[in-house]
Order: sequence, then structure tokens, then C-alpha cells
Amino acid sequence: MSFKLKLSLILITLFSGLSIGSSAWAAFPSIAATNSGNSGGNVTSHTVNLPSGISSGNLLIVSFSNDGSDTVTWPSGWTGLFSTANGTANRLSAAYRIADGSEGTTITVTTSGSQGSAHTSYRITGHYSGAAPAVGTAATGSSVNPDSPSLTPSWGAEDTLWLSVYGWDSNASNSSYPTNYSLGQVTNLYNQTVHGAGIASAGYNLNASSQDPGTATLSATETWVANTLAIRPMVASNITLGSGTDPSGATVAPGSGIRDAGAFTLQSTTGTDTVSALTVTLAGSGTPYSGIGEVRITSNDGSITYFSAVTNPSSNTVSFSGGTGIPITATQTQFKIRITPKTHANMPVPAGASYDSSPYVSDWTLANPNTKVGS
Repeated sequence: MSFKLKLSLILITLFSGLSIGSSAWAAFPSIAATNSGNSGGNVTSHTVNLPSGISSGNLLIVSFSNDGSDTVTWPSGWTGLFSTANGTANRLSAAYRIADGSEGTTITVTTSGSQGSAHTSYRITGHYSGAAPAVGTAATGSSVNPDSPSLTPSWGAEDTLWLSVYGWDSNASNSSYPTNYSLGQVTNLYNQTVHGAGIASAGYNLNASSQDPGTATLSATETWVANTLAIRPMVASNITLGSGTDPSGATVAPGSGIRDAGAFTLQSTTGTDTVSALTVTLAGSGTPYSGIGEVRITSNDGSITYFSAVTNPSSNTVSFSGGTGIPITATQTQFKIRITPKTHANMPVPAGASYDSSPYVSDWTLANPNTKVGS
């Protein structure tokens, strides 16, 4: 689109589109951070510690062990993976969430009765966001050897991250993890002879179509529940940046307020991603930045501003980063470049100058190693 800004104005047009292509790639998902904790008493509202460094697109997994068979309720935005009780002795549950960056440092998990609990949490990167983690059929027993079950995910042999998680009753401690499960080892214990609860979890990278973690070892015989989770590696995707529906060209006056300057679309062939940085070029020549007080990237309806708005740009190259990145899904979604002309008082001399601008996305960075496509 184009805008003309006379004596103070700005003419703006949007680049029709940018596309850049896919190579199949995969690497093991990575445990980027862990955390754990326990209830410290018999409660119905349990504070669960989340890992540090959470950012949009991360996979979060929380495993939760509570005394008794009391049922577990997860907060809004979390999806349960399984919840299995061993009689009335203890229960093990797990849930996941794809982070949007608003999570904070804790969540509250609720049990139907007042019980002790312990939990572990993971922040995982490099995962496939198009499907939930695979989960086995939980095993139960009473011994010193919790035994996570064999699991065969639907995706076959890929660079999969496997997690063994097990919870137990009372006050035993974790003595050893399953063989080869050396990644992200974490354990916690609410140490009480009555109403106690323990938990441990650990990961293993293996390219295989199925996996049986084998046994862990506790310090004493306890009633336990154990399960196996599998996290699929990221699947290669083409991310296409295309032209949107641009507003008509217009001549706008100084101080006339924010307006649409152009539109672009984003879409993935599979899964999700995030534009973590973006560059807009205002024009190939001239000094249109002289008449612009602000440039921002927004949702199509203007209600969400991505990154941080750039005020009083000092050149035709405007770089965006920080704040909330632009989300990408398999549904083509339109976003806008919006500009605000400077006021009369802030316009450069000489009075009466006009500034022509044709803004377009000239560079962009993805949070994941997918392939940029388009032109």
C-alpha cells in the first residue's frame, strides 16, 4: 500500500511478500530446565514450582504425586496426560502446556482431599508442538523397584526424548534412576510416615520406535505408580511470509494518529513457531523515517502489539525484538505494519516537505530451525 505525507506526511506501501524453503531435520528435544517441590503439609491447594526461563513455544510438563487416591485438578490452560491411583495409597498424575510466556513461576494444583504431595517440572525445547507427548499405561506395584512401562509412540523411530516418572507413598527416598536415564534427573519428597509422597523423573535420548525404561530403586519398599512419556522431536516445517490485504494508498497529515500501513501473512505447513525478531524497511530511498513518530507490528485487529513499538526511527531500517513474538500456526494469519505520523511540532524543516514510504518486511528470525519460504 502507499501513503503520502505532505508537509508533514508519510506515504507508505507494503512489500507484497517474502518467502524463504524445507529440509527435513530433527534433533533430540532438550530438557532446558527442571524444578521440583512439595506441599510441606496436608493441603488441597498445592503450589507447583515451574522451571526458570519459560518463553513462548516451550513445552512444559509437570508430574504430581499425592498421598491417597484423591483426584487431581489442573489449572486452566494445562492438559492432563494421565492420572492413576494405586488403591487408596497414592496417585501419580501428569499434565502439559505449550507456553505462551505468561505462565509465571508457579501454578496451583488442587486435590479433592487434604493430602501431602511432591512434584517435578520440566521445560523442554526442540519438541514437535503439533501433538501432545505420548504416554504409556501406568504401572502400579509395591516394592523397592518402581517400573515404568514400555511405550510405543505413534510416530515410529525418531530422535525421541523419553521420560520415566514414578511416585510413591510415605517417606522412602529415591536411590537410583532407571539405567541410561541420566538427563534432567530430579526428585522430591514430602517426608511423612503418614500422608507422605515422593516423586522422581529423568530422561533418555534414544532413536527408537519403543522404549522400556526398566526399574528404578527406592530406599525402602513402598506402594508406587510409574509411567513413561515420549516427546517427539520437532518436525521440519515451511514457514511462509506472504502479502496480506493492504489498505488503500492515502495522504495523511501530521498528528493524524496511528494508521494501517500494510499487511502480511504467516503460515506453517505443520506445527507452530514464533517470529522472534523482525526488520521492516520503510523505503529503498529517501528519508521517510523523518516524518514517522512510531512504527509497530500488530494483530490484524490492532488489539495485540508484538515486540516493542519503535518510536522516532532514525533510519529506514526498523528492527523489532523483545516483548511478545509473532505466533505462527498452520492457519494463515494476517498481521499489520502500523505507523503514526509525527505531530506538526515534531516534523523536520523545511515545512511543506513530503515523505514517501513503502514499508515491507525485509528480514525475520524464527525461534525454531524451520525453513522460511516465500518471495
